[in-house]
Amino acid sequence: MFEKLGFSSHERRAIYLLLILILGGVFYRLSLNTKFSHGINLVGQTESVSEEYFTQKNTVKISSEKPLNINTANEEQLILLPGIGVVTAKSIIEYRNSIGQFESTDQLDEVPGIGEKKMLRLKGLIVIQDQSDEKPSSKQ
Repeated sequence: MFEKLGFSSHERRAIYLLLILILGGVFYRLSLNTKFSHGINLVGQTESVSEEYFTQKNTVKISSEKPLNINTANEEQLILLPGIGVVTAKSIIEYRNSIGQFESTDQLDEVPGIGEKKMLRLKGLIVIQDQSDEKPSSKQ
């Protein structure tokens, strides 16, 4: 390919080496950001499954028009919330199992790993709904 452009063999080798390095760097960078459903990225480091994985791959989105009921949400659904990873999702479920159902969204602040900043990010994305209720409420 580069022979037709008049490059010498040394110049072609240098260009091929640069291309390999650039492509290798791009692949490595992508591998750091690519996570799979089991939480292992291409580099082999265990990490939490990101919200981005679910929203891009499964086109599931949590929004104020379609908030998540934290009294019935499972781990995979909780992970869709901004700032909630696997560990925090498990903490929410453990806390919910120990107290029964949440009575208000503010009660989520009592879960380890959820602070004021996360609560602000979650506002409007979560609701409280009893199993028997028809309509969700965002009790504060």
